[in-house]
Amino acid sequence: MQTIQLDSLVQGYLEYLKEIKRLAHRTIVDVKCTVLKVMEKTKKIRPGKQLWELSLDDHMQWMEQERQEGKSSLSINKQISHVRGLIDYAWHNGRTDRNVLEGFYKKDAKTKIPPEVLSIEETTALIKSCSQKTKQERYNRLIILLLYGCGFRTHELCDLNVQDINTEKQEVFIKKAKGDIQRVIPVPAGVWTELLAYMTERGGKKALYSEHR
Repeated sequence: MQTIQLDSLVQGYLEYLKEIKRLAHRTIVDVKCTVLKVMEKTKKIRPGKQLWELSLDDHMQWMEQERQEGKSSLSINKQISHVRGLIDYAWHNGRTDRNVLEGFYKKDAKTKIPPEVLSIEETTALIKSCSQKTKQERYNRLIILLLYGCGFRTHELCDLNVQDINTEKQEVFIKKAKGDIQRVIPVPAGVWTELLAYMTERGGKKALYSEHR
């Protein structure tokens, strides 16, 4: 991809996402990559025109190129969302008289197949199959309890420290969840009992996960 000089409005939009919308850095990078990619395609479709100056037909041409390259409707819709946000920003700044992508999205002709997940019975059987004879086995069992009993994401569990556990309120504070936001997770009684037992067993080490890495 050739280097493209971003318009000052695009730079302003990225700053707006960072300073006003407070979006995660990864999200802003994703938006910027989408804008650069679409600009690369549209400059061949309509040379000299900015994204917010294009017609709906122009936008549909780059969408069709994405489809022909094998991109899914989900992927294309994500790009449409990023470009639509930029055009909306351009509209509010008087750079265009309307957002031609407002309410527009590509329909997916394929039936979405939900991901496979364990049933309650399967999860129960998995937990019961975990031995508790050794410290490592008790640790492995606790990991499963936290993942399935509390809904932890993998990176949240890996980053968990002892000070993030509120013993008075029986909850865990997550400093950096998905989207770099913070959240609090209540811990069910059964999981809480085993979590406290493991904390007592391991001593005063700060990181709950570090000794097993």
